[in-house]
Amino acid sequence: MNSVRSIIFTLICFIVSGCELKSNKTASRVPANVDDHSLIFDTSTYTVFNFDSVGNDWPFSVYNPFPKTYSSTTLADADLIEIEKLLNTCIEEYDSAEHAINKTYRGIDLHKYKMQLVPVVNSNGEKEVWINCFCNDEPSWKKSLVGPFDGGNCFFNLKVNLAKNIYYDLSVNSDA
Repeated sequence: MNSVRSIIFTLICFIVSGCELKSNKTASRVPANVDDHSLIFDTSTYTVFNFDSVGNDWPFSVYNPFPKTYSSTTLADADLIEIEKLLNTCIEEYDSAEHAINKTYRGIDLHKYKMQLVPVVNSNGEKEVWINCFCNDEPSWKKSLVGPFDGGNCFFNLKVNLAKNIYYDLSVNSDA
């Protein structure tokens, strides 16, 4: 749970910096001595949406993160653990890059974010997940996807491919 919050925090910092970053990096493997049982997501901070039921209800007018040929799937606890690891790696790498540019950059505190997950199976049979992160207090966030409201440092999203153990298409909203 703490690592998810750390990831969310890191993602917030991306947004705070006012930059947008797109990345297609292979995430580092988590050392074998990491206790996977300590990494389970806090269910009060995330929700999972069915790709098929989202339809055209994406939070961006023309944006759909996956081709319509992809199919819905579910997430197991092991998937959530891998998602959290990839998210933590992504945020750590983003924070490091931002700090190199701006020495006053404080990083993203994932504990301040809520997450919406949309899992799919791609055309190669691999499980991928779109992760939508935001820190504003949207009352219906568990019922409908949330889009940026000028977002600033409070909105970012990315995709992970669980089969390949990578994150990609990180997009951090900038300040208006």
